[in-house]
Amino acid sequence: MRKHGEGYEPVAYVASFVGFADGREVGLSQRFTLLVSVDEADSTSIYGGTLAAPVFKSIMQRSIQLLRTRSALRPGSYVNAENGHPLVRAVSY
Repeated sequence: MRKHGEGYEPVAYVASFVGFADGREVGLSQRFTLLVSVDEADSTSIYGGTLAAPVFKSIMQRSIQLLRTRSALRPGSYVNAENGHPLVRAVSY
């Protein structure tokens, strides 16, 4: 939107990408859907496939990795049951 709230900014773009992953292929029972939207990115690309898709890939890979690790936890523990290593409990992007 323009600064005065009317119409659209002629050179402001939103790059978006929607994708899904079937967790059953990696041993999880869920299916996942994710929307990544980048508003007015400071980039040479304005396309979702080149700007937002790599972000989707990173978030989805890490999310599935964390869920698979979580399923290997001992109840009430913050330690991986398979190798005994402590788990990271918070992730920021």
